Amino acid sequence: MEVLPLCAELMANTEGKTVCKIGYTDDWGGYERILSPDIMHVIGKRNTQRLERTNGIIRQQTG
Repeated sequence: MEVLPLCAELMANTEGKTVCKIGYTDDWGGYERILSPDIMHVIGKRNTQRLERTNGIIRQQTG
């Protein structure tokens, strides 16, 4: 499975389940093709611990 379809599937599965409007990613251009324009795209590791905790909660709720 390619990363881009996996990212698109994740976005579709979590749509409406979170109010997150900021996407923290690395500098890979594929994210800009997937993230909707209303999500602010920030490149870097700022707030990584909080984001990983949120990701864990989302994984538990969708699992």
